Amino acid sequence: MIRTPKIRSGFTLVEILVVIVIIGLMGGMVLAAVRGVTNTARASRTRTIIAACDSVIQEQYESYKYRPLPVEIPTLRQSLRTGELSREVLATEAARARLVMMRDLQRMEMPDRLVDFLSVGTSPTPCVVTAAASPVMLDASNNIVGMRSNRGSRMALNVVHDQSPKVSNYLARYNAALARTPTPTAAELRANEGAECLYMIMANSFVGGSPGIASIPSSNIGDTDGDGLPEILDGWGVPLAFIRWPIGYFDPSGTVDPNVPDDFDLFRADFAYAEMYDASTPKTSDAIDVNNANAAVKPWALRPLIISAGGDGSLGIATEPYPSAATPPATSISYSDTAFAIPTNSGGAAVGEGFMGVEFDGRSQISPYQFPDPYLRRFREINPNSLFPGQALLGTDAAESRVDNISNLSLQATQ
Repeated sequence: MIRTPKIRSGFTLVEILVVIVIIGLMGGMVLAAVRGVTNTARASRTRTIIAACDSVIQEQYESYKYRPLPVEIPTLRQSLRTGELSREVLATEAARARLVMMRDLQRMEMPDRLVDFLSVGTSPTPCVVTAAASPVMLDASNNIVGMRSNRGSRMALNVVHDQSPKVSNYLARYNAALARTPTPTAAELRANEGAECLYMIMANSFVGGSPGIASIPSSNIGDTDGDGLPEILDGWGVPLAFIRWPIGYFDPSGTVDPNVPDDFDLFRADFAYAEMYDASTPKTSDAIDVNNANAAVKPWALRPLIISAGGDGSLGIATEPYPSAATPPATSISYSDTAFAIPTNSGGAAVGEGFMGVEFDGRSQISPYQFPDPYLRRFREINPNSLFPGQALLGTDAAESRVDNISNLSLQATQ
């Protein structure tokens, strides 16, 4: 008898499992490919946004080189003394007053934290800019005698320095945020200050007759912390970081070179170029290159930093001054605070001499002497274990976080 073999009507369990595994592998490959394409697209979008912001920021930053500032006619801080006809501000001192004023305007007009244009009472407060002036005297014979060579006779003059309309616009935005219900908390206001300040700058800058913020897609503007102050977001929806004076930043592309002098100080008016009083007085006026074994250097050319944390959402760098490498500041540190000023009273004379060199004369009566300093030299002296803005945070995780960062400086290096 001939037997007819049975015809199977289904799949075995092994065959089904094999097919499931194959489908899973293929699905994983497709998902990885899609995720890679998505990350590439987000990175490309981020580069476009950063480039648009960088164009506006750099144009404004460069404009300070040629901006006229009112330093020619300072007002007398004290009355003229007997036999004193007037006081003259030497050209080098006028250049120094202009440098201080220009840095202070950068602080207020290009803020990277809210405190840069705020003070007690939430009002914009320019630094008190002073100039050391030499008296012009009459001697016993009524001859006019100049005192330029006598540094000890110098007196302090106030220099006219007002806030700009742009700063008033920042304050209006800030006050509008405070008027919301519920009122934003201090933590919310501190959360993404760099991105919020960057938005303010872009919204108050014009390119071709249009606000700079118009170049940013509306989908990349948000308020992730809910404080009422809009932020500029990267391709992953994370607020960008903005640091006006990134003195601690190390750029692998080599665009940051501490050997290039500060191009805002053409006359070398910074106190770093003044002589020391004597060899025994510590010289604190030199800036510090934290990326080169804390080498002492002269003030160098800075460029504002606009940076995205990339796909991992973590920067791995300090976005503001840290009093301690392990501890972020509880509150923002202002560049106009007395903590940054140079103590020139009798108790701090040695510090004043070390910072200002021979230029200390004529300033000993001003306490504190306000000096908005991009290089944070006094801050470093007071906090020797500090971290500078842009400096790498400690730890392996922070190092891994920096790998996928995207910045305007890296984009400039590739162009």
